[in-house]
Amino acid sequence: MSDEGPSLDSLAAGDTQDLVRPFAIEGLDIRGRIVRLGPALDQILTAHDYPEPVSRLLGEALLVLCQLAAGLKFEGKLSLQLRGNGPVSMLIADFFTPGTLRGYARHAAGTLPEEAGPIETGQVRVAPLLGEGVLTVVIDQGPDTERYQAVVALEGDTLTEVMAHYFIQSEQLATAFENRLARIVDAQGQETWVGGGLMLQHMPRSAKAPGTGEPASEAWNRSDLLLRTVETHELTDPTLPVDQLLYRLFHEDGVRVFESLPTMAGCRCRAETVETVLKSYGTEDLSDMVEDGVITVHCEFCKTAYRFDPATLDRLT
Repeated sequence: MSDEGPSLDSLAAGDTQDLVRPFAIEGLDIRGRIVRLGPALDQILTAHDYPEPVSRLLGEALLVLCQLAAGLKFEGKLSLQLRGNGPVSMLIADFFTPGTLRGYARHAAGTLPEEAGPIETGQVRVAPLLGEGVLTVVIDQGPDTERYQAVVALEGDTLTEVMAHYFIQSEQLATAFENRLARIVDAQGQETWVGGGLMLQHMPRSAKAPGTGEPASEAWNRSDLLLRTVETHELTDPTLPVDQLLYRLFHEDGVRVFESLPTMAGCRCRAETVETVLKSYGTEDLSDMVEDGVITVHCEFCKTAYRFDPATLDRLT
């Protein structure tokens, strides 16, 4: 990300949904990303019939994923994975460059504990859903590159606290998040999911915040306090341009924005890939999969159903 970008004073209102926008608070060594998801988030969450706490946890993971992706230079897949011994045993959110999102969660049937939330901020608590477990961040840039992987314990009440712990453990960077989800009624009268979030990161280069004369720690604390004043409706309102929200919060310190990264929902599943996997199974295993004369495989991410005639699979002929 270049250090040269337009100030908010010079920008017209742009797109308001399905984007993530990097920014810097000038003079305070603060970098950040603001994300707003609308149709992309709704498409991913409504493809599954999850209980509300599970949908909210997956939505929060997708917001975090966008914030992480916008701060990295890579080509390939960024994956955020949560695994635990609770009712939600696994949650995976993937970002494919330049901006395709997908995600799913695996949870046990039955009633989820009430203490999972949502709490007053609209977020959900991690421990009642996942129990004890780990957070894994993976960057996969293809077969000819070394895959990056970082694993930390799930420590924190909410996912944003878990992520703040991740950055302290893995990168020693003070990081703060405010990520929220909401459901609104669109112009067609349909209830849809929307989400928005802010991420701030302290990038200290000196003992004092340049241009302010105040210690860097105080500059960070002030920025963090401003972040905590943001409200759910501001983060999720599709009629409020994200640049206006940034100006409202940080204009006194000078905020500079950079090129937005558009996002969209999408999946990489293909019938040919599924067929190749099926052909790797033995004849007996494939026979056990046949129901009503066909083998049906559902993609866990997008719920697309792929149906195969057993006679077309080599191992069954």
